[in-house]
Amino acid sequence: MREYLRRVLESEGYTVDEANDGVACLERMRYALPDAVILDIYMPEKDGLEVLREFQEGRSPTPVLAITGADMTGRPSFLYVAEKLGARQTLKKPFTPDDLLTAIRSLLQE
Repeated sequence: MREYLRRVLESEGYTVDEANDGVACLERMRYALPDAVILDIYMPEKDGLEVLREFQEGRSPTPVLAITGADMTGRPSFLYVAEKLGARQTLKKPFTPDDLLTAIRSLLQE
């Protein structure tokens, strides 16, 4: 998924930095504030919701796009919870490159 996201974003001229888990994402955020962050809800070490909670506690100004393929039928969805934790955009997998680019453009215009 990271490779797919990187390819789509780089093809549109965006610079992409990757973290392979939630802990690595938080570590990178200590040293640099990207223009936007894409968080998958399911990640090793710390999941996307945990990372969002830490962003909220630290009052991170970086806009977040949360993505997931999980289905929580009959329960609050992970994407709903992500929005409540501060994600400004959400996408449910599978999504198209156009869906991704629309969400990123919207984040960067806020």
